[in-house]
Formats: sequence, structure tokens, C-alpha cells
Amino acid sequence: MIAKCNINLNINKYKKRKEKTPKSSESFIWKNVNWKKIELRLNIFQNKIYTAKKEQNIKRVRKFQKLILNSYEFKKLAVRKVTQLNRGKKTAGVDGIRNINESQRAWLVDNLQITNKASPVRKVMIPKANGEHRPLGIPTMYDRALQALFVMTLEPEFEATFESNSYGGSHKIANLQLIHAVCHDNKKL
Repeated sequence: MIAKCNINLNINKYKKRKEKTPKSSESFIWKNVNWKKIELRLNIFQNKIYTAKKEQNIKRVRKFQKLILNSYEFKKLAVRKVTQLNRGKKTAGVDGIRNINESQRAWLVDNLQITNKASPVRKVMIPKANGEHRPLGIPTMYDRALQALFVMTLEPEFEATFESNSYGGSHKIANLQLIHAVCHDNKKL
């Protein structure tokens, strides 16, 4: 059920939020945001987290992670990824919200805060190849945006501690690097 721009939802978690739209969402127009600039800035912070983790400087890692988590710009980027770029952007969670307009996105950015508990997930049964079904939990848009924000924060830290020649989980390593590493390793054998 989508109401006014302040997303009047039937979940207690959302009723605790501010009812009126904060002034910060009025200060930008969603279409006019320079997404490349925000992504470049995020990349700089992620590189700093990566190098700090490589140097075992945990205090510096946590400092940059807090900067990312509390940054208004990176919250915008997380909401954009969830509501516009992801394949599941039209999949509704328990709250029933599937399509979000610009003012609702701005409201979501303004109210995106780290809380102790996530909303319940919607359970959907997905068919498997052998004919059985498996459950799939679909979180709310709010929780998906928080998850995207945490991925931006935690990914570079764990990227630094990956095995040097483990290419299965890393999406940042180019195919040419992978081919070069495989060919180089075969020459040693």
C-alpha cells in the first residue's frame, strides 16, 4: 500500500520514523544527482579501506567505514542500487512496496538508519531443478537499502583478506588478470 510521499506503511518499524519529510530531501532533485561523482568518491573510500586493512590499521578501517555508513551521498547510492539498478527492484517485500517514486526515494534516503532489528521477510517458494521447492526470503526496500550500504562498507575490508589467487568470489578482478594468473601458475608446474 503506497500512500503519500512519506510512505505510510503498516509496519511498526516505519511508524516510529519521522512523519514529515526532512529538509535534506528537498535540497536535491533525484534526476540531477551526479552518480558518477558519488561512485568515484565511494571508490576512493573503498580503496582507503582496502589499503588500511592490508596495513593492519583497523582503527583507520573503522573510521572510513563509519564515514561511508553515515554519508548522505552513499545512502543515496544505496537506495539507487536497490530501487533502480537491481533486477529485483519490482519485487515487493512484506510491506508490499515495489515501485518507488523520487520523493519516496528521498524519504528513504533521509530515514535510512542502522537499527537493531530488520523487518520480517516475505517467504516465497522457488522451484528447484529436481521438482522440489526451496524458500526464498524477500526483504523490504528499507532493509535492502541498508544491506547495500553495508556491502559498500564491508566488501573492501574482506577483499583485502581474500586469498591472492582466489578469483571465484571477487567481481573486481578482470578476466585478463585471471587468465594471466592461470597461465603464470601453469608455467610453474
